[in-house]
Amino acid sequence: MHEPKDEIQIELSKSKIAVLTFAVFDIFSGAIAILILSYWQTSIASWLTKISSIASIIFFGICGVYGLIKIFDSKLFIFLNRTGMIENSGMMGVHLLK
Repeated sequence: MHEPKDEIQIELSKSKIAVLTFAVFDIFSGAIAILILSYWQTSIASWLTKISSIASIIFFGICGVYGLIKIFDSKLFIFLNRTGMIENSGMMGVHLLK
């Protein structure tokens, strides 16, 4: 008979994180291209384009750096045992959920 395991370990999917990080950097580079192209325009719409491009560069730049960190992270994603669940999914660190 099988005895129930006392713990369950779930690891990060490095291939999925790599694909998402590649997509993030693709959007990041597109935002840079849009920002560069918007400098030849002087209308109100170009200012909105510049602001949204800068916001996209900042947001997707942070997401891309976080994705690169997670690709090389060797910690477990989720660890379940009798005392609770330890999750390592966010940027804020490891949390124990009882």
